[in-house]
Amino acid sequence: MNRRSFLKAGAAAAAMPLVSRARGFGLVAAAPEVAVDPAALQQLLDESARGLGIVGAQLAVFDGDAIHEFATGLAVRERDLAVTPDTLFQIGSTTKVFNAAVVMALVDEGTLDLDEPVGSYLDGAPLTSDQPPVDMTLRQLLSMSSGLDNGPYTDHGRGDDALGQYVASLAGIPGIFEPGTAYGYSNAGTCVAGLAAQRVMGKNWETLLADRILEPLGLEHSANFPEDLLYHPIALCSRRSSAWTSRKPPRRTL
Repeated sequence: MNRRSFLKAGAAAAAMPLVSRARGFGLVAAAPEVAVDPAALQQLLDESARGLGIVGAQLAVFDGDAIHEFATGLAVRERDLAVTPDTLFQIGSTTKVFNAAVVMALVDEGTLDLDEPVGSYLDGAPLTSDQPPVDMTLRQLLSMSSGLDNGPYTDHGRGDDALGQYVASLAGIPGIFEPGTAYGYSNAGTCVAGLAAQRVMGKNWETLLADRILEPLGLEHSANFPEDLLYHPIALCSRRSSAWTSRKPPRRTL
């Protein structure tokens, strides 16, 4: 398998948890069958991780019939603990896909409207410092065309209104373009869309995620908060090391 085929397989694997579970709900068509060579994929994953200086990684490929899972490297380098297919990694901005799925589920049932000014769901709270106030829609927020700046990386604690407090802080930041006229990657825009879902449903975002996505799809191997991680093997962040590229890391089975 060459690198182009590996990247295609990886793209399919990114959607694997949703696709594999969703087939039972009749939500998606079965993926076309592809030939999978487990030994070749494992070797390519091992070599690619070492070459890129990646401490630990996973890969899962759904071939239309079965799921093939692979792991390489270390989950906790300081403890010499190996990555396994069950190891949890932080998914970073992939969370945006789950957020969009929550919002679109509410759009499908008529609770939210993609083209309604989002301010109507937030009691008219200002989202930028612009005067007159700028309005934008959920469609623009989800497509990164809202004109919202990427937003600050501030911590508003763990309360149910932490998301609301973050969105309120955006009122001091000017917009970067007129909504719908350009594209600009925005973490803040995702937060605003998630807050709209939270407000109309009267539930915090984590509960909505569980109700609308995780539980229906049977994705039990998931966690939102540090205390939830106690029930799972997890990968800790590690810096790149030049030594990693020159040797294969030791493996240990727990």
